[in-house]
Amino acid sequence: MAAEHSLVLEAKKTMRTQIKKQLKAMSPDDMREQSSQIAQQVIASPFFQQARSVGLYITCERLREVDTMALLQAALQQGKQCFVPLVEDSQSNMALLHIDTLEDLQPAPPFGILEPSKQQRDGSDRQNALQVAGGLDLLLMPGLGFDREGGRLGRGGGYYDKMVHDLDARAQQHGWQPPWLVALAFSQQLVQQVPTSHHDRDVDVLAMPTELVRCSSRAKQHL
Repeated sequence: MAAEHSLVLEAKKTMRTQIKKQLKAMSPDDMREQSSQIAQQVIASPFFQQARSVGLYITCERLREVDTMALLQAALQQGKQCFVPLVEDSQSNMALLHIDTLEDLQPAPPFGILEPSKQQRDGSDRQNALQVAGGLDLLLMPGLGFDREGGRLGRGGGYYDKMVHDLDARAQQHGWQPPWLVALAFSQQLVQQVPTSHHDRDVDVLAMPTELVRCSSRAKQHL
């Protein structure tokens, strides 16, 4: 078992290196174009249209991620509850905190990624996605590599693994539907198969520039 786990970790490490090289080779124009196409696909989708509450990451240019700004603006304009990550420590702990406007975001060290503060301007605590009545409806996720079966290769920090586990556990505890898990991917990030461990959680949908790949049986049935 330990040997198998070690092989998976090694395969993940190799794949991360390969995909990072491909991302580094992308031109800014290609990244902008694909991000725009992905945003259009997502905004027109039933899972986005029907969501009342949305968790989504804020793009880090240095990490060369799909840009989510158009998605955040669309969600805010449509009156959805929006929850944005605040990294709390290096132990895979992050909070998804509610924002009302883009002005609620400030650059945070070391990469200057926009994050919400823990408190609102009036000093009250921002609502956490783990407190939403009925549970979070949709989580838009980053990652490094993805396959058409819903396999997701993260960057190794475990932040989203932990967040998804907590969101799922809360939904199960209350008998709610868990959030739709939707990963955003440039075409360069699609691989044949992501190496996975037993604890890795597949995504429901992979949003790409030219298509929305319905990965889970739930997505195939309901979307």
